[in-house]
Amino acid sequence: MLIGILRRNHAGAMDRGGDMFGQGIIPKTGRVMGRSRTFRSSAVFAMAGLLGVCMAATAPVSAAQEVVLVNFTSEYCSVCKVLDPRLDQAMAGYDPARVARLELDFTSAETSQAAYDRVNGSLLANPYADYLGITGIGVLVAADSGETIECLVAAMSPEVMRTYMDMAVEMVRTRPVGGRSDGAVMCPSTNKGVRID
Repeated sequence: MLIGILRRNHAGAMDRGGDMFGQGIIPKTGRVMGRSRTFRSSAVFAMAGLLGVCMAATAPVSAAQEVVLVNFTSEYCSVCKVLDPRLDQAMAGYDPARVARLELDFTSAETSQAAYDRVNGSLLANPYADYLGITGIGVLVAADSGETIECLVAAMSPEVMRTYMDMAVEMVRTRPVGGRSDGAVMCPSTNKGVRID
């Protein structure tokens, strides 16, 4: 049944020139034996994302950490080659008890499995599922609840990134769980558009 839903979603999205989520994140790559490579990639990302959503989020990363910067990266990502050094500059001298950095590398099957293993069963499973398949973003996540607060992108300077990190720490300190996101305007659309009926 899930495959049927994915096929229907994929066919409609490809007519619109995008991926099955309609976001244009995964480019159209052509057809192979009646199905596009994009469909196979999208289906893999969707299934992995659904697994991440279904995982239990049981414990924070560390009681001492307030915010976790989850960097979705890979060696073949050209945006990451700009973003990663800027994140390094923004994190330089920053108190790791306030903002901890977690690298999730999706370069190969082995590094992708290691990324999954790092977040499986933690509060970081939800952001992992939300942005699985997207690289070149840093997601600021509340360490005590797993809420996505905001995203850092390559267009930001290290100073602007630091401002966003300060804002995220302030939100964790002053707002209740469930009310820490102001819409995460810099974040791309999540994988939550996948439905299981």
